[in-house]
Amino acid sequence: MTIVKDNIRVNGNPGENISVIPIGGMVRGVTLTGVTYPLNDTDIPMGSSLGISNQFKEGSAGISIKEGLLLVIKSKE
Repeated sequence: MTIVKDNIRVNGNPGENISVIPIGGMVRGVTLTGVTYPLNDTDIPMGSSLGISNQFKEGSAGISIKEGLLLVIKSKE
């Protein structure tokens, strides 16, 4: 788990789960790359399930945001 306030690259294996969860309110301008369900400059309100249970499509995922805080959780199942 980690908290992102600007951008990060997270390593993983294809098929592993990754979730991004807004904390403290709305997160604006979320961009996810290298995942099964990419996002491009998307706003995610706190409590939304939009960033839950995505999967690595490649060996790493790029996560960037313009405003707010995201909790990033990588898990193996």
